[in-house]
Amino acid sequence: MSDSTLPPSNQSAPSSDPANSDMVSMRTLIVSIFATIIISMLFLEKAGMINHNLDKEDIPLSQYQVVYLKPGEDFRMSHKAANQTAYCRDGYVMIASDDDPALKGILIDYKNRGVRCSEGN
Repeated sequence: MSDSTLPPSNQSAPSSDPANSDMVSMRTLIVSIFATIIISMLFLEKAGMINHNLDKEDIPLSQYQVVYLKPGEDFRMSHKAANQTAYCRDGYVMIASDDDPALKGILIDYKNRGVRCSEGN
């Protein structure tokens, strides 16, 4: 049997015509993804659907934890100091940010009770 007598195949050869190609380059796909994200964020911002909290009273300054030490027990901690400073004011521990002097507040426990301190100790 010669090649001219074979029935036509249902599979077509890959087209070299770019108009008929379903392939998208990887670069185009990545650019499209980032452009979609940026356009979506800009639209949501313009529509007022993204809420920004500009009230510094509601921003937690930091989270703290207590490490209980037994007598004679060693404790290792970072040599780098935190960027907050604590001081005693009106019998309560106050925390102030070293980076932004406007950020300061009272140290509270999990039930919103102020942590007491004694001045002079």
